[in-house]
Amino acid sequence: MVGGIIRPVKGILTPKEEWGTSKLNTSITKEFTVLDTKKKAFSLYLRGIWNRPRIWNSYEEILACGYRGNVTMRYLIEAKGARVPFIAFQVPIKDIPKVEQEWISRCADIRMITFNESAPDHRLILQGEVQQSINHLDLTYSREKTNMRKAMENPLTIKGISALLLLKQHADPKSLGTMLSLLRQFQDHVIEFGIYSVNLGCIPHRNTIIWEVRKY
Repeated sequence: MVGGIIRPVKGILTPKEEWGTSKLNTSITKEFTVLDTKKKAFSLYLRGIWNRPRIWNSYEEILACGYRGNVTMRYLIEAKGARVPFIAFQVPIKDIPKVEQEWISRCADIRMITFNESAPDHRLILQGEVQQSINHLDLTYSREKTNMRKAMENPLTIKGISALLLLKQHADPKSLGTMLSLLRQFQDHVIEFGIYSVNLGCIPHRNTIIWEVRKY
């Protein structure tokens, strides 16, 4: 990091190497210049450009792909892309129909229910938020093996090269490359992430989930 600007780090992929071509970067920049609303951030999240949990739109899709782990169930409001009080964590596959029926009895529309693989909190190494400030990298993090909201109630803070080295110590090289690419691509944004002791998510051989890139 030179002059407060993130520079490529030896052994870490550059944006072009990580995302394939500069054309893809240009395409993303034109469509998503600032992720200043939940709807914009979630729209980009769904594209799977970075590693995120696998997502399904129905119980049938989950059965068809052969996934057998627990899932998180969320309810989306199509017009706003926002979640409403229907949400359930660590739901076993066999219990999905029961949860769906309970939500439907409360006037939920089954078409608005989505599913993603539940991240294994007990496998967490590090989780938190990272952003590029004017002078250095800012990392707010926790080592607690619990959900992000609870873990960030009493976070630790580290800055500059120390923050970069901590991320490099735990994240696989391609995941770290993605985070640095996103910080360059979306300046003044925050990246919310979780690093695990196992590989997981929609991109093979990654141990880091990027939950959100945002500026709101």
